[in-house]
Amino acid sequence: RVAGEALSARESDLVIAVSHAERRAVELRYHRFDGIDVVHPGVDTEQFHPLREGQRHWAWDDTGGCYFLFAARLQPLKGPDLAIRMMAEIPEYDRPQLIVAGEASADFADYEASLHALVGELGLTDKVTFLGSQSRDELASMLRGACALINPSYSETFGIICLEAEASGVPPIAARTGGIPEAVLDGKTGILLDDRDPASWAAAAQSVRNDGALRQRLTSAAREFACQHTWTVMAQGLEDSYRRVIAAFNEGNRA
Repeated sequence: RVAGEALSARESDLVIAVSHAERRAVELRYHRFDGIDVVHPGVDTEQFHPLREGQRHWAWDDTGGCYFLFAARLQPLKGPDLAIRMMAEIPEYDRPQLIVAGEASADFADYEASLHALVGELGLTDKVTFLGSQSRDELASMLRGACALINPSYSETFGIICLEAEASGVPPIAARTGGIPEAVLDGKTGILLDDRDPASWAAAAQSVRNDGALRQRLTSAAREFACQHTWTVMAQGLEDSYRRVIAAFNEGNRA
């Protein structure tokens, strides 16, 4: 992969990065400093949307209550253990459900078992539910019923799951790393954290869950932000970049 990326960075007429963070990574790793455009990913705001009046919650949630959602591959990089440890920091009388959606890849086949063991050690068996991999429609349904998305990933080039949550009117609680600050506006569409202290994450998640005014403000701003990052906007950004490179190529040939 590294050799392929180096070749692409060296030989291509244009590099598209999904975030300014990824652009900096290309510059640092492959020493290419020009011909790099940033086009942020888009989200389908029709598929991912807030819960509508009269619409049922996600079928799993019979009570219509508020739950936290972690949705990613089950591997150490994504930090699901921190999401679980966060739950142990929430007082038992006020502890919601944590839904873990995703499955382990082949190279981390034993990791999910360690997460189940951690849940048992922390006494969270009745509060953490593992549901495995989900379809896009199922994920959209799960997101719009959540009170917060928990994204403790150690590294993300952008964090598309955060944008999908925002389109669903759900504030992300996420690590301030990589391109995530370009996907989540701290204090406006979600909350970004600089540490990995489970108590800090629990406090942030509970503030969104229990402070109705804060949650409403974040929810409204999150959906508005996501609607500025649709697939149409992304496609237009790609087209603009392609046309500029083609025009420069044609001009060079004429010269």
